[in-house]
Amino acid sequence: MPCAQPTEGIQFTPPPPPFPSTTPSRISRENTTPPSSQLKTLTPDQLPGPLPCRHRLERQPDLMATDADEGEFGRVWYRILHGNHGSNFRIHVSSGLLMRGPQPLDREQDSSHVLIVEAYNHDLGPMRSSVRVIVYVEDVNDEAPVFTQQQYSRLALRETAGIGTSVIVVRATDRDTGDGGLVNYRILSGAEGKFEIDESTGLIITVDYLDYETKTSYLMNVSATDQAPPFNQGFCSVYITLLNELDEAVQFSNTSYEASILENLALGTEIVRVQAYSIDNINQITYRFDAYTSAQAKALFRIDAITVREAWDRHGKSSLSKQGAQFF
Repeated sequence: MPCAQPTEGIQFTPPPPPFPSTTPSRISRENTTPPSSQLKTLTPDQLPGPLPCRHRLERQPDLMATDADEGEFGRVWYRILHGNHGSNFRIHVSSGLLMRGPQPLDREQDSSHVLIVEAYNHDLGPMRSSVRVIVYVEDVNDEAPVFTQQQYSRLALRETAGIGTSVIVVRATDRDTGDGGLVNYRILSGAEGKFEIDESTGLIITVDYLDYETKTSYLMNVSATDQAPPFNQGFCSVYITLLNELDEAVQFSNTSYEASILENLALGTEIVRVQAYSIDNINQITYRFDAYTSAQAKALFRIDAITVREAWDRHGKSSLSKQGAQFF
């Protein structure tokens, strides 16, 4: 029958039949009747683990046994025969009160315990009876989430990756049950407005445009929090590097170049040197005249650094600006 208060998960199952009497029942002072267990069925409730040593059960899950003999022969004693391997329990020898023993309970290690308890007479004679006791250990939130890696890495993420690009998935597990085993993820620092994490799946995505020339790598701190008090947490780091791509325009170091030359300047003489640069700095920059350069200028000049191709008209001077040059 159910107890009025929580019983820490004790459930009794029917014992084997009493041992047959081996002594004729002639006088009441003889020990002729084995103890008989009066069983109670208690609803399994919360048995927290681990808990302090020698913590008494909330409600008296006593193992009541009776003996029809009288006097000393009717007194019943109790002991745990089997199943108490970790000394998690102890029993009061005369009352049958089952209590926690010197070792704490841990549901993640053992979710239930099967004990064989014996009731016997003080003389340790053959008159005895046993009962099976099943202790169910229900979970309390005492485990923290643990990530599968201490550091996750995503190397060479394209800097031109669009918003919403999947970057990496982090994963943590919690050995508790129920809400205590559910994990939510959060980026604590290092995202700089560029990344977000799905709180339930651990998927990290981009939420803003990336730029290798502004920042080449990110180091984020991520937490996993279970969903029951005291809300235990686990932590990991995520390291992301960007891949440099040709996404920046090549620029000349000056907005314009001009040179004045004599008309009788020798062939091959250097006139002016133009210079361009690329923030990407991936490929070597090369130069050429663009499509708008006149045929006459192309006949007079060639470009490595701009050099004279042939003599100028002796009757004047000429000039060339960088607007007639193109690079690739």
